[in-house]
Amino acid sequence: MGVSTLFREDLKSRSSSALAGVLLLVAGVVYGLLQTFNTAYLNNMALFGQLMTTPLTPIAPLVAVLLGCVPIYRSVHSRHLANIRSRIDVREYVGAKLLACAVVAFAFFFIFSLLQFTVAVVVWPALGNPGLDPALYGMNQTQAEAAAQIDSSYSSLLRNGAFFYGLAYSAWLGLGGALYSLLGAISLFVLPSLSLALLAPFLIYIGETVVVAQLGVPQGALMYSLFPFGLTQIPTLVAAAPQLVLLLGLGVGCALLLHELPQLERAS
Repeated sequence: MGVSTLFREDLKSRSSSALAGVLLLVAGVVYGLLQTFNTAYLNNMALFGQLMTTPLTPIAPLVAVLLGCVPIYRSVHSRHLANIRSRIDVREYVGAKLLACAVVAFAFFFIFSLLQFTVAVVVWPALGNPGLDPALYGMNQTQAEAAAQIDSSYSSLLRNGAFFYGLAYSAWLGLGGALYSLLGAISLFVLPSLSLALLAPFLIYIGETVVVAQLGVPQGALMYSLFPFGLTQIPTLVAAAPQLVLLLGLGVGCALLLHELPQLERAS
């Protein structure tokens, strides 16, 4: 049984996670829309920033773990890996689980961002752009559109077109979700407490954000690398650096986990 077969079987077993994901997507979109009442916006990108500012922002790693890590948590908790070692290559099994964790979390966050972006740049203009009033900010329409490119980190990508920005940022958010899901999955094998392992991505995300804010460099926060709205624009690579460091660390972590897996207590 290869990785691809194990991966497909894992995805088929996630009906409850799929339902939870759909409900969270609907709740996120509705919450964002409720925040737009009686509010004036400079441009559609400012509206997008408002739609993306939901309770999901501080708890994104928890959501990623909830959607991505439940099957691998069950396998570790029930010591299922010990029972299948004689029939299935444990590295292939865990590799498929890790891949599924990442794909499911990526899909949720990518779709969430793309839905909000579609509301901001497709649905809103079709409705006549209610609440968009550049004059309140002392600008005309042309100036407001130019201001969108310096609204927040990554918005400089608008120079390549609105839909390029929407897809690029949604993929970046999806990558963040995948990384925190993988971090939770790896933690399940190496931390002494399974409960702590599930909380670890959230604790790292919040803890690092608080520390760098106290140091006076909020631009270095994992949270703002993922959700840059509300901060002054900084160069794209600088804004992306915290998450890129996390990506590098998790790449090494996944490789080490799979290499050492047969010797780990939770896999035996």
